[in-house]
Amino acid sequence: MHAILWMLTGCASWVTVFGICQQLQPSLIKIYDPAFPSLAIFENTNLFACYLVIYFPLAIYLFRNSKTGLEKSVAGITGFLIVVNIWFTYSIWGMAVVLGQTLAVGLYLLGRKGWRAAKILAGAVVMGGSGLIVYAWQVGVAAGFPPAISHRVLIRLEYWQAAWNIFLDHWVLGTGLFTFTKIYPEYQVDKFQMPMHAHNLYLQIAAEAGLIGLALLLFCIGLLGNKMVMLIRHGEHRETAFYLALAVAGFLTHNLIDTFWANGGLLFYFVLMVCLVDFLDRSRHRKIQPGLSHRSALAVGMTMLILFSSWMLVQYYRYETLVNREVFKQPGIEQAVSVLYRSAALCARCSTPYLLMGNFYLMEHGRSPASGYLEKAEAALQTARQMGKYYQDSKLYLSDVRVAQGRLRDAWNLLMPPAQYGMQEREAIGRLHLIAQKRQQQIEEQSPANKSR
Repeated sequence: MHAILWMLTGCASWVTVFGICQQLQPSLIKIYDPAFPSLAIFENTNLFACYLVIYFPLAIYLFRNSKTGLEKSVAGITGFLIVVNIWFTYSIWGMAVVLGQTLAVGLYLLGRKGWRAAKILAGAVVMGGSGLIVYAWQVGVAAGFPPAISHRVLIRLEYWQAAWNIFLDHWVLGTGLFTFTKIYPEYQVDKFQMPMHAHNLYLQIAAEAGLIGLALLLFCIGLLGNKMVMLIRHGEHRETAFYLALAVAGFLTHNLIDTFWANGGLLFYFVLMVCLVDFLDRSRHRKIQPGLSHRSALAVGMTMLILFSSWMLVQYYRYETLVNREVFKQPGIEQAVSVLYRSAALCARCSTPYLLMGNFYLMEHGRSPASGYLEKAEAALQTARQMGKYYQDSKLYLSDVRVAQGRLRDAWNLLMPPAQYGMQEREAIGRLHLIAQKRQQQIEEQSPANKSR
């Protein structure tokens, strides 16, 4: 356990060194701006801040439990670099989480009669809290909430409101995992940039998995929390469990303003911390041996889970292979459509096969307009539209069908929603310009001057 924590924290120390180097040599930052925060190896400042709040408690733990002066120095320097990098991320929420972790450590040491360390940490909390207030005042309140602060707050309020409204409309099972970005345009109020996620893990789970998914998530977190509390109160490794609990709590708390559950690679560190907590719990109960019935039930359950997961992975791989590779290797439209029908049979809720089908029919209509492909394209795109009513892709292709039919007004109406919001905004606006040009040509052709000629 100690070696694993040292290995992880050692890697974190190099990441923090790189974050410092970015401030000393700004060209190391991918997108340089004079006031741009450090990113280290991450693509987003909040990802870096969340990474730091996971490792801050572990650095304190290793500092307190090091056996040599060298280990204590490395752990102490790593903890200091984490605090400095938190400041360089400009993440006010990350700073607040680190202060909360420091306060928790101080209270823990106070309970264990660690008066000297508790006093030092109390002073650090007071100084850090004062610095955070001064920083927020300087860049926020005193300056009238400039874009750097107000945009971060307002944009999250917009995303949270949209996620909450999605949950209210789909409160039982949700809309499906990883669908927030597709459905968000139907619920947005202010025109902000398209989000990659809801910027709140719990609201996103509620929107995408409904009340059932949120309840399962909170139940699992509750089980984990109960296990950590029991380890801290009665376990052999109370101190180790406490600092691991702080790392887990830091990750879960930071996810109140972001969603790092399945992106950014941070889920790996969270799962690793959970596994370490489980390892400590198992060591507490290592003398308890399960009976034969328990072993048999576990073996049957694991076998069924492996078989089901394998079947799902094979189906997913077959579907992805058909829609992303095989369909584009076919020599003609009939063979391509046959492949798309096979992929649609593998995923009855997927609209991509019908979108591709409609697009292929449109291209064939361009080559031979009198072959009936336009009607087939409309039928396929209408099917895709019914399967994914929040998706804007089908409206783009349907507008092409309406233009080919000469129904410019209907095409214009189809393009207005994706032109106002969504990830297809640029494509929709481009199509609107083409429709406007066609309409202008029609007006010029119908003008009296052209008729007299």
